[in-house]
Amino acid sequence: MSDIIVLSNISAQQALDYKKQLDTDGLKLDQDYFWSYRPVKYNDWGMSNGEHSRVEFEFREDMLASFYRLKWAK
Repeated sequence: MSDIIVLSNISAQQALDYKKQLDTDGLKLDQDYFWSYRPVKYNDWGMSNGEHSRVEFEFREDMLASFYRLKWAK
């Protein structure tokens, strides 16, 4: 079973910082967690279509997701 954490309205650098934190903590990409970043989407006039940037972290173990969900709570 896996659990997903979604952080919205986040820059690419912030997303990379969260990923780096997982790597520094000893978690292994594609073993302990998966991640994806989606930048904000703009229309032809340079305005947001209402889709904010977001990063998703999917953890294989629910306890890891719970730990980081609490650690990253704002």
